[in-house]
Amino acid sequence: MSILLFNQILFLQNKDVTEAIQKVAAAYDCKIVEGVLSHQMKQFVIDGNKVVLSLSNPETRVDEAEFEENEVYAIDIVTSTGDGKVG
Repeated sequence: MSILLFNQILFLQNKDVTEAIQKVAAAYDCKIVEGVLSHQMKQFVIDGNKVVLSLSNPETRVDEAEFEENEVYAIDIVTSTGDGKVG
């Protein structure tokens, strides 16, 4: 089993990262903007198969995924001091 370790925090699955993003935003009184997804990256492929949600809600669902050794992710975090909606 592989892990993603960032600043002494252990992330095994994509949902762990989603929870961490939400906790940090809450600590700074910000809201995560809805609809922002982070993706696994592969050679010549920007949006890979595995996805990390920035904000979990009933309208947006992704498959649970475990991080594996040598995977690369582009983590997109967009926050707002407003209501977290675009448009």
